[in-house]
Amino acid sequence: MTGPSRVLLDLGLFGKRVLLHHLLVSLLAVLAAFASIISPYDPAFQNYAAVQEPPSAHHWLGTDDLGRDAFSRLIHGGRVSLTVGIFTQLIALGIGLPLGAISGFQGGRVDN
Repeated sequence: MTGPSRVLLDLGLFGKRVLLHHLLVSLLAVLAAFASIISPYDPAFQNYAAVQEPPSAHHWLGTDDLGRDAFSRLIHGGRVSLTVGIFTQLIALGIGLPLGAISGFQGGRVDN
């Protein structure tokens, strides 16, 4: 293998395992983004008749000690995590990009 594919492979940015992990993270991001459409139950609804049920066709990951659906809570919680991660990266970009640009153009004392 030569060219750009070889460079990506050498950097660890190309391969079956990396592709699998990218697909998994993308799937989790899609689930989190469309959680209100995908989730079968309201994540805050308490059903005391279904307390600590094991995984089944009705509750894919079971229920917790208050009867709340674990799958619905998981994908709705993913929304919060995804939002925090995106805003953290935007803040880091907003700080790092100007500092890096100033350091790159000025050099000297600013660069050190």
